[in-house]
Amino acid sequence: MKRRKKKQADYAFISVKVDDYSVRTEAGINYHLHGSLYPFDHEEEPIYSFETVLHISGICTDPQDRTGHRYDITLYGMPDAQRNNPKIKDLHERDEHGSPKYRKRRGREEPAYTPAPPLAYIEKIRGENRWTISIFVAPQMVTDSLIILSGPKTAYISIHEIKENRKRRVNSLTVQTTNPEDE
Repeated sequence: MKRRKKKQADYAFISVKVDDYSVRTEAGINYHLHGSLYPFDHEEEPIYSFETVLHISGICTDPQDRTGHRYDITLYGMPDAQRNNPKIKDLHERDEHGSPKYRKRRGREEPAYTPAPPLAYIEKIRGENRWTISIFVAPQMVTDSLIILSGPKTAYISIHEIKENRKRRVNSLTVQTTNPEDE
């Protein structure tokens, strides 16, 4: 019986020229304290909640098959995003007994890691030339992005996309003032 070859992932580097953005920031008392049916399920959560949301829209300039498509990107700046960030050690594969796995490479033993979870997924709006991305990030990322967007230079977004089967994962997202096509 022939072994099926695993299909390789498709990689794409997407360039988006930003044409609009909006921001909202909020501070308040945790909504679980406002008459939640089961407030005792959330006793470890902080009393106050803080959130900053940045919506960025732009037109794709590269790759050629998506040129002219609209990208709507939402960055949710939440303190929990920084705290719940997984560590590399969390990706170390484990055997059935819970012991870390290692594999030999060029005569040395190296840790075996599972693939990292994506930052987010890219969703295509059916029937439209529009794509959306929603990412939970540390508040500093939202603040830095807002500084770049409010400057006098044209802003761009660079997205490293990995497509496996029908899912498009965001491997990295960069807000910058240089055109990613020139890099």
